[in-house]
Amino acid sequence: MTTIKLTDLAGITGRSRDAIRNMQARGLLPWQDERQQGAYRRFDGTHALALIVAEVLQSQNIPAVEVAEFVICQRHAVGAFLDAADAGAELPDLFVSAILRAVEDPNTVQWMPVHGIHYGTDEELRDFFASELAMVGKTSAGKRIIGGPLVAVASLREAYRILRIRADAAGFAIMGRRIVPASDVNGARK
Repeated sequence: MTTIKLTDLAGITGRSRDAIRNMQARGLLPWQDERQQGAYRRFDGTHALALIVAEVLQSQNIPAVEVAEFVICQRHAVGAFLDAADAGAELPDLFVSAILRAVEDPNTVQWMPVHGIHYGTDEELRDFFASELAMVGKTSAGKRIIGGPLVAVASLREAYRILRIRADAAGFAIMGRRIVPASDVNGARK
């Protein structure tokens, strides 16, 4: 078995089944739901890691609706990270981020998401954040940028570490995209 059902995904990621179903109903899943009508949902390490990354970003006060979009936009970073894990290679030190800009509004400050690809090494993100800071005082999409960036960052390596700890506590092992019962791994080691 390399995929799991919703109940197991919930247990591994520290969420309830209802919480994940609610995320789906509200369009807040941090992945594109490509399930065909009538098919049972199965989940792998990609889904589990995306939920942990979303949790880390949301814990930094980024709204859930924005977090889902940010993680989806950066799915290639999650994929590249899991490619390395699947290959047994050294895990890359990649980060994903969520970025909001403060824009002028006649009555209040609005925090607008900066969607796109905002992932990479720590150095690449520092360069990107510096370019965002340079945007203050300029106009983008017809709005004057007056502050920010408001940034949340998640380390894929740390999110994966957390995922593996939680999976172990739930009786599973994470091996890249594969999720297997821990007994299968322990039995293979004997």
